[in-house]
Amino acid sequence: MKKNIILAIFTLWAGFASSQNLELSCGVGYAYYYGDLNTSNLKSSPVTLLGESLNMKNFKLSFSLGARHYFPKIFSIGLNYYHLNLAGYDSDNEAAADPASDAYGRQVRNLSFFSAVNTGFLDLQIEPLRTKKSWDSRKLLFSPYLGFGVGFFQFNPKTMYNGAEVELQPLGTEGQGLPGYANKYRLVDIIIPLNAGLKVYFPSRRVSLALDFNYNHTFTDYIDDVSTVYPNQLDIQAAYQVPNPAKYDLITALSDRGLSKHASGEIRGHDNYDFFLTGQIKFGYILNTGGGRRYYDCYTP
Repeated sequence: MKKNIILAIFTLWAGFASSQNLELSCGVGYAYYYGDLNTSNLKSSPVTLLGESLNMKNFKLSFSLGARHYFPKIFSIGLNYYHLNLAGYDSDNEAAADPASDAYGRQVRNLSFFSAVNTGFLDLQIEPLRTKKSWDSRKLLFSPYLGFGVGFFQFNPKTMYNGAEVELQPLGTEGQGLPGYANKYRLVDIIIPLNAGLKVYFPSRRVSLALDFNYNHTFTDYIDDVSTVYPNQLDIQAAYQVPNPAKYDLITALSDRGLSKHASGEIRGHDNYDFFLTGQIKFGYILNTGGGRRYYDCYTP
């Protein structure tokens, strides 16, 4: 399936390169992560989304490049690349005295992660107001749009330990890779982006600005390296203590960073897919459409 999607991407890119109805774009904005390490009770941020406090600390930069082919009507297909950063810290939860509260449990768990993320995907967009009449008018065109796509994303969760960055996936912090445990999770997986926005075409129709928002659905719960339960420390000891004591020390330290230690099998995370959001301002420019025409005619096949 992955090979077929990659082949389709390259085929479409070749078609884009020869297209007269080709727009190139770049964008900058924010990215925000949702998973097991969100902040639940940040009183300084009364705004919540999906039951979690919006933590300004975890709004990270995102950048994008894109190429889009416009069909004769209101549809277009785009090839997109995003580079962004995600992060989450249990320590951002404010003090909670009630041991039964979610915030207290997250503080005691004391996990954290950050990761650079690269995504590449194809998407189909529809702009219902991009009609021939509105397009041919010599005025600004405000064009809302909706879209969806499919592609791949690459991530690599890390944390800070003793002043150094440590990659978490190779450690198997929930026992991954040990006998009787799951395999280590992939660092490349499928992504389903859903997007919406508002595009403003200037009268020449060759230049545009867009306010673009993406919800990025993933099929992994390990963007943050947290998903299931604490491993049995005896299993880690048996696998690593003698052949690789340095790795053993690192795994035991980072699999359970709790202010009080957790028992084997105790819940470490919740097995729900992680996702992330992006919001960007995008600049678009339609390449030479031939014939020296000032107005790009999106209705010419």
